[in-house]
Amino acid sequence: MECDLEKIDSNLGEIDSNLGEIECDLGEIECDLGEIDSDLGEIDSDLEEIECDLGEIDSDLGEIDSDLGEIDSDLEEIDSNLGEIESDLGEIDSDLGEIDSNLREIDSNLGEIDSNLGEINSNQRI
Repeated sequence: MECDLEKIDSNLGEIDSNLGEIECDLGEIECDLGEIDSDLGEIDSDLEEIECDLGEIDSDLGEIDSDLGEIDSDLEEIDSNLGEIESDLGEIDSDLGEIDSNLREIDSNLGEIDSNLGEINSNQRI
């Protein structure tokens, strides 16, 4: 029986030693879990910063989209104005053609007047 007690005592010592190792391992695991928890906290903080940055980017993109809408509206107005200018230039070109025609007619009339004055001068000499 004494031998059995020694075995039991030896086994209990071994169990106690194993429990010590398990306790040590559990301490390391707990430490690792603490580090993981800390890392997850940092990741969560980083994700919040990223979410904030994405919100700012979204806001900036909204402003850019609004600016592009204004630019598009301005370009349409410029295009409309250019159409009006082109139409006005067409009218001016037509008016200049009419003026040119009138000046040719005036030149022709002045030629006739000059010829008539020449005749009158010639008749007065006679």
